[in-house]
Amino acid sequence: MRRAELLLSVSEASKQEAIDYLDFPPTQIACVQNACDNRFQPIKLTAAQNEYLKRKYNIDRPFVMNAGGADHRKNLDGLFRAFALLPAKLRQSYALTLVGWEVAEQKPQLLNIAQQAGLRESELIFTGYVQDDDLALLYNACTLFVFPSWHEGFGLPVLEAMACGKAVIAANSSSLPEVIGRLDALFAPRDDVALSAKMAEVLNNPEFRQELERHGLEQAKKFSWNASAQCAWQALEALHRSHKKPQMTLPLSQRPRLAFVSPLPPEKTGIADYAAELLPELARHYEITVIVQQAEVIDAWVQANAPIRDVAWFRQHAAGFDRILYQIGNSDKHVFMFGLLADIPGVIVLHDFFMSGVYGWVMEESQEYRRHWTKNIYHSHGWPALLQRFKNEKAIWEWPCNLSVLNQSLGVIIHSDFSRRLAQNFYGDRVANDWALIPHLRTSADHIDKKSARKQLGISETSFILCSFGVLGPSKLNTRLLDAWLASPLANDTRCRLVFVGENDGGDYGKTLLEQIEQNPANNRINITGWVDIDAYRLWLAAADVA
Repeated sequence: MRRAELLLSVSEASKQEAIDYLDFPPTQIACVQNACDNRFQPIKLTAAQNEYLKRKYNIDRPFVMNAGGADHRKNLDGLFRAFALLPAKLRQSYALTLVGWEVAEQKPQLLNIAQQAGLRESELIFTGYVQDDDLALLYNACTLFVFPSWHEGFGLPVLEAMACGKAVIAANSSSLPEVIGRLDALFAPRDDVALSAKMAEVLNNPEFRQELERHGLEQAKKFSWNASAQCAWQALEALHRSHKKPQMTLPLSQRPRLAFVSPLPPEKTGIADYAAELLPELARHYEITVIVQQAEVIDAWVQANAPIRDVAWFRQHAAGFDRILYQIGNSDKHVFMFGLLADIPGVIVLHDFFMSGVYGWVMEESQEYRRHWTKNIYHSHGWPALLQRFKNEKAIWEWPCNLSVLNQSLGVIIHSDFSRRLAQNFYGDRVANDWALIPHLRTSADHIDKKSARKQLGISETSFILCSFGVLGPSKLNTRLLDAWLASPLANDTRCRLVFVGENDGGDYGKTLLEQIEQNPANNRINITGWVDIDAYRLWLAAADVA
């Protein structure tokens, strides 16, 4: 929503929420309000219509009506408690009628709540789903419409009931006071006594009820689709005029086109999660197309907001983009990018300074990329590195092998100054002077408390959990952590667990780690989770005592 140029809100309360929670400029929000269908109007019910309601919905006496859903904010439990507080005479005279399919679906749970509040099932009527024509009849047939919701964007049932000329009372929260337009028709939604007293006041006082009915009809006339359309049109015209101002050099409708080349979820790499978190923010400045080489993309935001294209399509259409951004990493998920970058240069985000792993372990012996490591280690570091490549595999750890990637890029973004220092060490003092250092992004997540996280992961509240996060491998020194754990008192304490949260190394290092774990008597308290998605990752973060 923050990326929008204009918000159309259905109430002043919704407008204020956009200001409070999104820091959205008030001048860029137009309150257009809602209206209701013209079928909702006063109807003098005939005997046949009354008989129809009795036969179809089992309505055989005067009733107090509620419609609009059954989720928690609708406060039906508060309505039940308040209705139970009514004098016995009123409860005998009026049924509480709940309209809608959602309420009917939850009838067993709602009946249980009502019974706990002191109501009998005979005091309640559940209509189930009703069509709009029947809804208009029900509004007209009720004695009082009650809407105790804690929060609404607008509160359309309130307007519909008033348009039918009925007495309406509602909570004094969010948008409802705007729709009601009368203080003495409001009550505090969390005050059961106040709600019960307001219902009793309307039901016991015909003059007050008739006054609310007259007010409702007049208040409903203030809301019309014609007025809503005029407000929306004026806001759109104002936005259009603002685009013509000289200082508005780059309207959002003319954002540069960005090709975003990266793995995305569900690919098993942290860079995929990083890219998914970054894309919504980049979309504030660019019109984005994502370029991937994978079977599917499951990220909901990407599916809804960015065209997803493969490499073959991109090679044919690359000239149509203003910017190209590669997310470069040292794994098999990035192999397709190296040839692409050579042919279609762009800015790179260098997630790993060393490219030797993907060249040496993934590409070197493949038919398509045969000897890529050999060629690139010579190109990047010359004869001494090439000689070591044929002597032992330690060359993978000692030579970054990334000069081709750096030379082919139009610009380099790094997340740590350590990458700049490595570049200076291998390629000279001036090589990284124009690199952009941008700290690694972090998005705020809904707070997950430790107790809840542990419950979802099946971990006792009394356990002490030490986690190591990330893909396992020789450079991560996982075996050293295991050795340290086994040498500590924690290994002998049955309350303590060591958890490696990540995918195990697929080679000899991973096998050695598994063997060392299996040989230990406390191996049931040492775990490797395997690859976890971002939600599970955050659960482990919340559950851990030490990381």
